[in-house]
Amino acid sequence: MMRSELLTITLFNGKHTEGRIVEFTQHAAREWNLEHKIVRFGSDNAVNMKKAFDTVLEIEHELLEIDIDEGEDELEPIDEMILSDARISIFEYLSDTNLNSLTSKLRAAGLLPLWGRCVCLIQLSVHDFIQKQLRSHGSVNKFIIKATQFVNCSRKSIQCGEIFLKYKFTLGAMNQTRWDSMYKMLKSILDAETKGCLKFLPSLKYLIPKNYELAILREVVDVLEPIHLFTLEFESSLGTSGIEIPGLEAL
Repeated sequence: MMRSELLTITLFNGKHTEGRIVEFTQHAAREWNLEHKIVRFGSDNAVNMKKAFDTVLEIEHELLEIDIDEGEDELEPIDEMILSDARISIFEYLSDTNLNSLTSKLRAAGLLPLWGRCVCLIQLSVHDFIQKQLRSHGSVNKFIIKATQFVNCSRKSIQCGEIFLKYKFTLGAMNQTRWDSMYKMLKSILDAETKGCLKFLPSLKYLIPKNYELAILREVVDVLEPIHLFTLEFESSLGTSGIEIPGLEAL
């Protein structure tokens, strides 16, 4: 049975905007009666994820009703500065799967007013069979905690995109923003840099990323590595080189 405060997730296919992500998230919240719960959803595009998260917060912060053990609190309007600071801070608590513990942590951190539909990302799937596989997977909790850290890394991922454009990396790699594809691309760049042959890559014939740019790429690779390993293991368990979800309509 799916835990209501941990509604996991749909896999978005193809191009999508922050508006469509917000629309789907709100629809899912209504369907599962989760208007006042944390809703986790998956997107393969960090830029759209961040836009959607910001949009949801803008919608939600005007009027939030919060269900907690002691009853409902009346909330004063949330200051924009607090809201901005909490956009990243709140994600530190999303790996806690115990609702009471999470509520206590949010209250202690002064983030309780944001206990509405807070958008998080983990690229998993909503299909029942895949969820069953994930629940039986020994390291899935560690994977979820590690994947949640990618939210904190979304700004670095956006910076990666800017670096891609600056150094004219291949269009194919730019289009393939799924995490595993991004990991493979970044890993190949950093491996070439380690071997001292970065300057021989076609896209870097005239320019080589600066040290601080390479540091950004390394940070994203570190966060993406467990997702890459999980993808390999999961695909192997299904006997396929890719994950297909029967009956899931692409957005």
